Amino acid sequence: MQLVKFIIACLLSDLFTSVGAVIDRENLATQEFPLSLDWRSKGVIAPIYDQGTSPDVVAIVMVETIESLHAIKTGNLIRGSVARVIDCCQQYTIDYECIARLGGICRDSDYPTTRGTCEPNACTPFATFDKLVVFRGLDDEQLLPFIQNATLLVSIDATSFNFLEY
Repeated sequence: MQLVKFIIACLLSDLFTSVGAVIDRENLATQEFPLSLDWRSKGVIAPIYDQGTSPDVVAIVMVETIESLHAIKTGNLIRGSVARVIDCCQQYTIDYECIARLGGICRDSDYPTTRGTCEPNACTPFATFDKLVVFRGLDDEQLLPFIQNATLLVSIDATSFNFLEY
C-alpha cells in the first residue's frame, strides 16, 4: 500500500537546471547532501496561515509552496493571495493548473479576501512558474536532489484503514 499519493514540485524558471528531470540512482550515491535542511531557518517559509473558516486547505498549501519557491529564488518572501485562488480555481482538482492560467499568484495585500466571484485581473501576479512535476513512488533518497532547491507539497492518502486509529 502506498500512502503518499503524490508529491508536487512547482518549479520556477531555471530553479532545477542543475538537477534535471531524470533521477540517476548511481549519481545519487556519489552526491553529498547536508544531514539537515530546514527551510524555515532560511526565511523562505511563511508563518502559519490562519485558515479561519476556509475549507480550501489545498489552495492555502499550493499558494504557500509557490511563495516559498519564489523566496528561494529571489530571497524575498511575500505572502500570496489564497483568496484569489479560492475565487478563481474552484473547478480545478489541482489548483496549480488554474494558478498557471491566472499567470501566477498575487500579493495577499492586493487580493486579501474572497469576493465570491473570480476577478482574475484585480491584481498583478508576483510569482509565476513554468513547470509542474508530479513524483509518484519516490523514496526519501530519490527526493534529496530536489529538496536542496525547493519545497514540496506532499499528499498522503489517509483514507486507509491504518489511519483510522492514528
